[in-house]
Amino acid sequence: MMQLLRLVKGEAHRFYKYKILHISLLVSIIWIALILLLDEATISEFVPLLVMMDAAMMSIILMASSYFFEKQENTIRTTLVLPIHPGQILLAKIICVTLLEVLSGTIILLTMVFAYGTHISFLLYFIYIILVVLSHTSIGMFITLHSKDFNSMLTRYMLFAFVTIIPTFLASFNIIPESWELLLAISPTQGGQWLIQSLFTSIETPKIIFSVLYLLAMPLLVYPLAVYPRYKKVIMGE
Repeated sequence: MMQLLRLVKGEAHRFYKYKILHISLLVSIIWIALILLLDEATISEFVPLLVMMDAAMMSIILMASSYFFEKQENTIRTTLVLPIHPGQILLAKIICVTLLEVLSGTIILLTMVFAYGTHISFLLYFIYIILVVLSHTSIGMFITLHSKDFNSMLTRYMLFAFVTIIPTFLASFNIIPESWELLLAISPTQGGQWLIQSLFTSIETPKIIFSVLYLLAMPLLVYPLAVYPRYKKVIMGE
């Protein structure tokens, strides 16, 4: 446990060193400005999508950035000389990104609470946002580990966003008809949107149950079966 805490602390230091933390906070400030500029009616529809998109998209970018910065500076090799399991290194990255995204989303929601007096369940919010981050970073890390550099990762990430994230965004503004909901449910982003939206409006219980189970199953399967074996192979081969 102490080793894991030290790794998380070291990961947080790298986030600061590589300016990843600065970028995350800057994005949060931009979202806060948007919330304060929009009217309350628009906010109730816009914020759930904003929180979900921030957690889904930014978590993947942050994790990929951290990995490629470390790879570029060969800091992973230095870490491996210590009596530390590669799984602990990966877990520290996951924890750090999750905490950062929870913080970012919390800042956005607190802005809405103080500015407009909105009431939400923060307990459910913490559960849902963690599920969103874990499910999306599992896919993002899989993409990252199969990319040669950050540019190639961004290309594949944009393809992933085009297939999953953008359709959810369009559906939120009724550009895509409701008849496509069953197809959209395949996307973890759509599941995340249902969960975050349920904090503000009424969402059918089957959708919530499906989304929780789906977003929970994804990291439980993808991380141990696809991400960790590849991660171990890549860092050991450096």
